[in-house]
Amino acid sequence: MNYAAGEPNQVFNGIAAAPGFASGTSLLWHKESITFERMTGRNPQYERQRIDKSIKLAQKELIALRDQMINEKHEAEAVVFDAHILMLEDPSLLQYIDGLLEKTVNAEAAWMDGIHFFSEQLASIPDATLQARAADLKDSGLRVLRHLLGRNEGNQFVIPHPSVLIARDLAPSETAGMDKSKVLAFCTAEGGPTSHTAILAKAYGIPAVVGLGDDILNIPNGTMLLVDGKNGKVIVNPD
Repeated sequence: MNYAAGEPNQVFNGIAAAPGFASGTSLLWHKESITFERMTGRNPQYERQRIDKSIKLAQKELIALRDQMINEKHEAEAVVFDAHILMLEDPSLLQYIDGLLEKTVNAEAAWMDGIHFFSEQLASIPDATLQARAADLKDSGLRVLRHLLGRNEGNQFVIPHPSVLIARDLAPSETAGMDKSKVLAFCTAEGGPTSHTAILAKAYGIPAVVGLGDDILNIPNGTMLLVDGKNGKVIVNPD
């Protein structure tokens, strides 16, 4: 459907995540794309050293994000990053990865196979809070992968002007690291009331509606939206 040219007052119903009203033009958040080669015949000890070094660099970044939130007077929400830091040194994860390294695969492949395995386990648990931790693990895992590949710049997506931000989902590090002075509201296709998008949006006082479904991702940039974070509604082209 061409929302930009459609009838006024088309409504998306989602889950109220952070209260408040906002109106403005839409902007789709683009995820950073990271690819890697899968190789064999590698030295397991050397590859594990690479992983350990990358974990430490990722944890250093997460500590900086945590401290940033504390400085912004969001101490309660900052503990999110404490969990991320601990996830990266989970003994079960590292033991699983060591087993893969013994098959002489490269660090990138072993690391991401481990992240995928454990995030899928979390996602399969019939508990919304634990399912949300699967996204956290993927977020932290990609941070380590970036260092393994020597890509330390992070997501360089720029929000050029105040916008209603649309995304499939937002990782805590993305939400905390973006220029929130230019975010009028969050609208995500996935997520629930216990997702970190919801938690951080409330902390920053930004209206948010989550669980809107994939069609929200088809709204063209620059479309006028009205976001009702109290009742979980997004109105396209309001009159």
